[in-house]
Amino acid sequence: MGRIETNGTIRNKKIGKNMVFIVLVLIFVITAVFVGMKLGFNNAKVALNDKKFTVKQLEKEITRKQEQNKGIKEELSKIENEYQEVKALIVKKEGISKDIEGLQRTAEQKKQENLSLDNQINEKKRELELLTKSVIEKKQEPRIMVAGTFTVGKDIPAGRYKVEPNKGSGNYFVNKGNKTNIILGNSHDNFLPEYVITLNEGDQIETNVSVKYTAVE
Repeated sequence: MGRIETNGTIRNKKIGKNMVFIVLVLIFVITAVFVGMKLGFNNAKVALNDKKFTVKQLEKEITRKQEQNKGIKEELSKIENEYQEVKALIVKKEGISKDIEGLQRTAEQKKQENLSLDNQINEKKRELELLTKSVIEKKQEPRIMVAGTFTVGKDIPAGRYKVEPNKGSGNYFVNKGNKTNIILGNSHDNFLPEYVITLNEGDQIETNVSVKYTAVE
């Protein structure tokens, strides 16, 4: 026996078909919206410094800027290290300069002290020379002997002497003229005003004039 479709049945079928169509349309719309959003996000553009960038371009730009920033930080750190090294060298140089100045002042002081010491030493040398000369002169004061005969070692010490006439002129013999035979005096060209002689122990001196004996080196 065949199935009879009523108006209600036919209406229900139409509603069911419409629901399926609506669901399919919603699925299509949702899918289209999702895909569109993804494509739109990737292709979205923003304005930066009057330039338009996509998201990927922005990410690349950020990465590039970060790398530049890292390089700048490294360069800045290097410059800072060099600055500290130069600063340390400057401090060291200043210290060395101060040491040099101190040494120069010390050297100048020592130079002045040394000059003063040299002057004192030279002064003492002059004093010593004068004292020595005075002692020598006192030890070797001239000896004046009248005319006569004398024996060296007895009447006068042996040694080297400068003989001069004390007054007048006259003969001067040593060992009877064998060693010395001269005329002492100042009044004639042939007379000798002075004469240096070495008198040895035992020599015999004969004079007819007063003679001055001065010991010499």
